[in-house]
Amino acid sequence: MKKLLISIKISARAIFKVLSIPPYFFIAIFSGFVLLGLLIWLFSFQTLFYVLSVPFLSVNEKLSYFFSGYTNSFLYFFRDPIVFTRDIFVILAAINISLFIFIKRSSQNDQQKMHGGAGGLFVGLVAAGCITCGTSIIAPLFASVGATASASASRNIGAIGNIIGIILTLYSVHGFGKRAAYELARK
Repeated sequence: MKKLLISIKISARAIFKVLSIPPYFFIAIFSGFVLLGLLIWLFSFQTLFYVLSVPFLSVNEKLSYFFSGYTNSFLYFFRDPIVFTRDIFVILAAINISLFIFIKRSSQNDQQKMHGGAGGLFVGLVAAGCITCGTSIIAPLFASVGATASASASRNIGAIGNIIGIILTLYSVHGFGKRAAYELARK
């Protein structure tokens, strides 16, 4: 247990050190913005495309609709478990991407094994979406196995999927943090 705590401490220090470097901080911010937009609009892409393509809405109204997904995400951060877990997942995934780029740029040996975060990204994508309107991947999965779960049960399963994605991504961030500590010590 003591080794794990020391490993977490070393990893966390390296993560904060990497994110204190401006380019990697901005990579994390930008990738978080893109990932959040992807998770917000991926399953409602047809609606987004319709709103952005109708001629009777002004550019301001279209931009307002597009960014309302982001503002609602932060307004309901603590109120909705799906939004909360999705946003935590996005923050961790953005940190993961920034650490990955840092390690790739500073690594001498590209053949070394690196911890991947694809599993966390996949689970987060599965858990995201609008359950009640049926645009989530979870709703068709329920329909395909004949489950008659209510929307609230589907939402709970979505939150659990997000938590699994958070755990997988947290593991990946920890692995990248340890590797970043190694790369920082080499410099």
